[in-house]
Amino acid sequence: MTKSIREKSGGFETASRIILGIVGGYALSAMITALLIRVMPFAPVQAEKAANMVFFIIYACALIWVFSNAKTKTVWIVMSVMLALTAAMLLLGGA
Repeated sequence: MTKSIREKSGGFETASRIILGIVGGYALSAMITALLIRVMPFAPVQAEKAANMVFFIIYACALIWVFSNAKTKTVWIVMSVMLALTAAMLLLGGA
C-alpha cells in the first residue's frame, strides 16, 4: 500500500512543531521579557521579577498555541513575524 503525502510528512510536522514550540517559544518569551523589563515603570529589580513571572505564562501559551493550530505553515509564519517584531522593538530602544 502507498501512503499519502500527509501521512508521510506527519513525523516531520510533529518534529517541526516540537522544535518551534521549545526553541521558538523560549526565544519569543525571552524577547518579550527583555522588552517588558525595559518598559515597566518599576525599579529595575521589581521590573525584572515581574517580567520573569510573565515569562512562564508567555512560554506556556506559546507551547499550547503551537500545537493547537491546525496548519504547521501558519504556525511558522506567525511565530517568525512575532519574533521579528519583538526583535525590532528591542533593537529600536524598547518603546
